[in-house]
Amino acid sequence: MLFARIGTEPGGEWTQTAEIVFDREGLEYLLSQLGHIQSGKTDHIDLMTAAWGGDDLDESDEPEATIHRLKISLGRPRRVPGE
Repeated sequence: MLFARIGTEPGGEWTQTAEIVFDREGLEYLLSQLGHIQSGKTDHIDLMTAAWGGDDLDESDEPEATIHRLKISLGRPRRVPGE
């Protein structure tokens, strides 16, 4: 199990957060995918649900909160103005 969804507060209100939920198998898969970035094979990974043509992410238990594509990129640190 590995899925991403928009976070909610205990009262059910949507937040501006993304939540990644996984079991042990999902954790191993995510770490293996991140390993491709760490090894320099790529600078990003795309994880998608079956609805979007992938097989990396499962559907969330809250369909309206499901994130169908999760792109994880190796970015450059942002410069803080004035530094």
